[in-house]
Amino acid sequence: AANVAAPAEEEAALAAGAQDAATARRLEELACAEQSAREQLAQMVCGLERKVDDGLATVQEVVSARADTDAFVTNTLTVLRRGYEELRDMCLLPANSPGGRGGRGAGVASVVQQHAAGLTAIAAELQAVRVWREEQERSQAAAQERQRRLEEELQGLAAEAAAAVARQDE
Repeated sequence: AANVAAPAEEEAALAAGAQDAATARRLEELACAEQSAREQLAQMVCGLERKVDDGLATVQEVVSARADTDAFVTNTLTVLRRGYEELRDMCLLPANSPGGRGGRGAGVASVVQQHAAGLTAIAAELQAVRVWREEQERSQAAAQERQRRLEEELQGLAAEAAAAVARQDE
């Protein structure tokens, strides 16, 4: 009886051992899968951290560029304002100067008006020359057309004269 029980116990022990081995393999597989998932997650986190760092660096560059642009605009406006003030001061005539009333430069304004009048006169003369040239071109075209018609008429008359001479000869 003891011999019969021993193989059953051995089979039960082998079955339990096989089940423990399968469970151990399964646990090992799960541990490997978990480790792989942790590594993938760690890689994703590293990638995201890199992207966040790159994004922050880009934002810092944009902020820096914006500050540089603001400083440039401020400096440019300051220079333009100074230039405007210098030009304004140049155009002011003192109250005791000839034609000066302490206001904006009447002398500068009159020079500008004289130049404008001169440019207007030159533009009018240029327009007159253009009109004259167009009239000359039209006259020339009309003269060429008359000459062409006269030549055609002469050719026609010459042909008629030649035909008349030919008839007389017959």
